Amino acid sequence: MYHIVSYDNFCLAKGVFIKILVTGGAGYIGSVTAAYLLDKGYQVNVLDNLSTGNESAIDRRAIFFFGDLLDGISVKNAMQDCEAVVHLAGKAIVSESIIQPDIYFRNNHIGTKKVLESMVELSVNRLIFSSTCAVYGNPDTGLISEDFPTKPINPYGESKSLADIEISKFSSSHKLNSISFRFFNVSGSYKSISGMVYGEIHSHETHLIPKILTNKKIEIYGQNLSTPDGTCIRDYVHVIDLARAIELGINIPSEPSHRVYNLGSGNGASVLKVVSVAEKVLKSKITKTFGDHRNGDPLCLVANPQKAKVELNWTTQFSLENIICDSYDFITQQITR
Repeated sequence: MYHIVSYDNFCLAKGVFIKILVTGGAGYIGSVTAAYLLDKGYQVNVLDNLSTGNESAIDRRAIFFFGDLLDGISVKNAMQDCEAVVHLAGKAIVSESIIQPDIYFRNNHIGTKKVLESMVELSVNRLIFSSTCAVYGNPDTGLISEDFPTKPINPYGESKSLADIEISKFSSSHKLNSISFRFFNVSGSYKSISGMVYGEIHSHETHLIPKILTNKKIEIYGQNLSTPDGTCIRDYVHVIDLARAIELGINIPSEPSHRVYNLGSGNGASVLKVVSVAEKVLKSKITKTFGDHRNGDPLCLVANPQKAKVELNWTTQFSLENIICDSYDFITQQITR
């Protein structure tokens, strides 16, 4: 069952009419975020080159600009008259980044620099950036705080870390109000007030939850790792919780600075735990096979979300079972269309 979001703080009631550019707004997180912000009363421009996104996933209330991050003219056209940028565009598959690192550095690092340059030129001073827990590498710790050293072990994490550094430089030299949200593992779906449902659609699915739910089978990479059940552990967060954090970040009062927040639940779930919960949701068994542990794949990534709780008044509202239920409802809807 899809979860309904409360709009007690509906921004129209506050007289707030902000136009926001969402880069990557045809992708999974981008399409949800765009629809969520539109539901909250914001105006939204979407910039996407549709290399991995789907034009059909863009909310019809948004203004769509087809263009690439690396094309400064496209970025500036989409950013005209905007008061904030939610920068979600980029490449995000760890295994692909190992094979094609140059593409990741070009899109995630240089692309972010192009966005920052356009912001400075157009005097847009608010930025929300989709960073990632992959910047922490393979930490030998429990819960990961924002001050934990960034030691990425794959080009995806390294490219996002370089983008974070670029944002810090621009924020300092050009007085930008910037936030990097380090996303942990995102899943789930969102139903807008117009009745449209937004979720995860990829031509080649690499993310664990939709792979399990779609295929009813899974290859698990590693079974004798140094974790409690021998499989990798991740922190799962509902995409609605992510969109809520982005909206909070847009409105947080701040002096020019670059702030970093982890967005996760603070609870880790192993691959076998995710399979077990998926079996409960599906009411059927998942076929499991085991392969070798993948190069560049951290054993355990779990957030300490305390900073976001204190400074943004943000905590996750959805359990792992909620996340998997909403993901499955969306997948089922796609299959029956």
